[in-house]
Amino acid sequence: MSMSPNSRSMAKPVVFLLLLGMIYTTDGTSCDICTTTYESSIASASDSQKCIAAKSYLACLAGATEEAGCDKRAEKMKVAQDEVTRVNALSSETCVLTDSCECQTTFYMSNLRDQVSNCYASVVQDLCAISASGLACDDVTTNAVYSVSTSSTWVNACSGQESLRGLSLRVAILVATVAALINAQ
Repeated sequence: MSMSPNSRSMAKPVVFLLLLGMIYTTDGTSCDICTTTYESSIASASDSQKCIAAKSYLACLAGATEEAGCDKRAEKMKVAQDEVTRVNALSSETCVLTDSCECQTTFYMSNLRDQVSNCYASVVQDLCAISASGLACDDVTTNAVYSVSTSSTWVNACSGQESLRGLSLRVAILVATVAALINAQ
């Protein structure tokens, strides 16, 4: 059975969308799988499709549960974020991240290698989520659900005496900054 030229051209977007659906819905995904899927999905994609792929790549990296390749997660997220910015700069395309997705991206691009840094980044992410209103990077999770998860993340990341001692100066600076911002309004 042969496909007509119209059928073939219609099949490409369908396959592309199926691949995108697999990027962030597969449980147990590693950052390496996210990268491989992203790279193959943008190979011959339009700018509009590259925007969708970059956003899906961010969602996949944020949701990756296996560590393979995640030691370079921040750099990989920067690539996707740069692609979103590049496509958005085109006059014919609109490609922006939601404010909640920006919070997620900033968190995962932070230094999360030690407990104190992870705790600090988690608190900053939670404060960002509180002021955000859009969907998370997966375009499904509401900000209300995302905010609850960020609260849980920072509580877990900051539990322990070592992180509390190391964070005291950072928290003092953060609290002073937030207080100044509230007073300025």
